[in-house]
Amino acid sequence: MVSMMECLTLCFVRKHQGIAQIMNRHVINPLVISLITLSTASGTILSLVTFMMSGIGRDQQMEFVRENYPTYYQDFSTLRNFAIYEFNFTFKLIAVGSFFAVSLFSIFFFFLIFDIFDLLRGVKKQISARNFQRHRAAVVSLVAQLVTSSLCLMPPIGLVIAIISHYEHSQAIVRILLAIFALHSTINAVVLIISTPAYWNLFQK
Repeated sequence: MVSMMECLTLCFVRKHQGIAQIMNRHVINPLVISLITLSTASGTILSLVTFMMSGIGRDQQMEFVRENYPTYYQDFSTLRNFAIYEFNFTFKLIAVGSFFAVSLFSIFFFFLIFDIFDLLRGVKKQISARNFQRHRAAVVSLVAQLVTSSLCLMPPIGLVIAIISHYEHSQAIVRILLAIFALHSTINAVVLIISTPAYWNLFQK
């Protein structure tokens, strides 16, 4: 999910700059674009490392099961691969970092999308109608993908809330959220087909 949002960011920046260069307005320095690319790529690695650090060791996991779920201790002892995450300092750090990242991305996308549509209004007079429709269709498709991806963030956010709240039936909620989250690739593919004229026309044939 983090990688998908970062790829969308780069796609938006590339499309924004493609239109900006036609208008010769709001053209970003290549060095700044390189820094944006580097920061988005490092975000995936950072999120992966911190999430791995939030887990607890095998001995601590078994101790946690013994104290909280003694009836399942024998069953867990036979499992070779399972993970238990506590709401420790690292997990709190992930929650705060995620909130900051989502807020930053929201502000970034708001201004970027607003500026793209503003540039589109100006570029309409400088390029052919066919090229304008291509640019506009690409922007609409990107916005549709962004909205879909943002909705897919709801299950992970719900997962964090369920962990923080210590809700009695959080396990059932987590299962439902994971099932919904597993559909995000299918939903993204459907939205991509519907929002991209070339794919939609091919599908109609």
